[in-house]
Amino acid sequence: MDELFELGELLKRSEAEFGDVFAAKSIVYSVEFENERISEIQTTKNGGTGVRLLSKGNTIFSYTPGTLVKDASDCIEDCRMRAGTVSKMKGLHSKRGLTAQDSQTLKVDLECLKGIDSRVRKNSSMVRQVRIRFKTGVSNVTMISSEGAVVK
Repeated sequence: MDELFELGELLKRSEAEFGDVFAAKSIVYSVEFENERISEIQTTKNGGTGVRLLSKGNTIFSYTPGTLVKDASDCIEDCRMRAGTVSKMKGLHSKRGLTAQDSQTLKVDLECLKGIDSRVRKNSSMVRQVRIRFKTGVSNVTMISSEGAVVK
């Protein structure tokens, strides 16, 4: 059985009127070009999984920085416990990721950055420093509802 479908089934069995899982992972690359050379390259990764249950007129949230099926399963269980559901459910222990893997490569056109630097310097003899910051990023999101919908 597909693990995403199993998470939807866990949400259905949570005894809540509605539930959803939101998992997101993003990666941002930043390159700083200063005074005709690359001065900094930085990679920032963020991610996490959140669960929302609507139960007996209350909205219960749980969040974890992980984006594995197991993380979402643990969040569902945390929400159930806080909603006052007493029966313990068997959770999922899969190490499968809910979002796509980080497979992006930063491509920087160094000649383009040098050209921008050169043109800015040619415009005025008063220019002593040129700093160019280039950022790009990608985000992967998966949403699962207790109604069985899965969106990636």
